[in-house]
Amino acid sequence: MPSPNCRRRPAAVPGPLTLALAEVQKQADRILLTHYSPAGVVVNRHLDVLQFRGRTGPYLEHPQGEASLNLLKMAREGLLLDLRTLTTRAIRQNVRIRQEVVSVKQNGHVLEVKLEVIPFQVPHSAERFYLVLFEPVGRLGRPRAPEKARPAKTVRGRTTAQENETRRLREELGATRESLQAMLEELQKEVAGRVRAEQRLRQSNDELQVRTTQLRRLGLELTRTEYRERQRQAQVLHDQLHQLLVGARVHAELLRKEQSNRELPRRAGPGRPDCARSPAA
Repeated sequence: MPSPNCRRRPAAVPGPLTLALAEVQKQADRILLTHYSPAGVVVNRHLDVLQFRGRTGPYLEHPQGEASLNLLKMAREGLLLDLRTLTTRAIRQNVRIRQEVVSVKQNGHVLEVKLEVIPFQVPHSAERFYLVLFEPVGRLGRPRAPEKARPAKTVRGRTTAQENETRRLREELGATRESLQAMLEELQKEVAGRVRAEQRLRQSNDELQVRTTQLRRLGLELTRTEYRERQRQAQVLHDQLHQLLVGARVHAELLRKEQSNRELPRRAGPGRPDCARSPAA
């Protein structure tokens, strides 16, 4: 049995130090997310930006003219081609797509970034969304100034530079073709979907017209049936009333004749002989 002098210890109440530590952790998490997590945006399948995450200014900017939140219209110079290719592949294949080095031009500077597109879905929704991340992999620097023409430039060096430039142009052309092909396929899917929807709508409209015609016919038939039934009931009622009237008339005639037969002996009187005597022969 516990001693009466023993008292229960009160439950621990978070003190100012505990609350301050929790705020410190939240602030530290906020700093980490702000400064060390990659910037990005959340887009839908039409590449419309739904949410900005972090500082996306080095990679995206609002164009002049009519306001738009389309990701491709907001992409800075040098980012459009690779961004379109990656987002198209991610939408088509529904897989995580990454490209290590992409050069972005900003105010006369060049920034190398890593692009990544991550498809995802939210619970209880069939729509798919995409997280586009921008992670810098190089320092911001100025583009190299064109070197002065050297008089003694070898033919091999010129050939190598031309080959590199040709290879780069071919890669960009291939990426552009792939992106256009993906866009064309997506457009064809949308057109096919709209055609199927129009066909279903037309079929539903035809079925609705057929059902409307059937309902009209059923309504007319019901009206005719009600009319015939009313006529039949009226005829039956008329025949029954006629029979009742005829029966009542016959019964009344019989009663009248019976009453007449009862009144004949009374009219003859009591002193009057019933029959006259015949004279003697």
